[in-house]
Amino acid sequence: MPSMRSIASFLAALAVGAQALPQAALEERQTSLDRLAGPYLNILARQAGKLWFGTAADIPGPEQSDVQYMTYLNDTNIFGEVCS
Repeated sequence: MPSMRSIASFLAALAVGAQALPQAALEERQTSLDRLAGPYLNILARQAGKLWFGTAADIPGPEQSDVQYMTYLNDTNIFGEVCS
């Protein structure tokens, strides 16, 4: 099973890659990203009676300068707890 860090990195790469695409490809990519939208892991965990869904990150590190990575990492719908 892939780690949460690799999933977050993959999602961030999708978002970054979208910046260099022509409009038709951007629309197709947005459709792909829409499929990744909710239900989010932390929300599902809480609905299942858990306190949160969390992850660990190697922070401080180079990831702090990656806006998309940090956006996913700090999204409380995805991760209710982040340990660094």
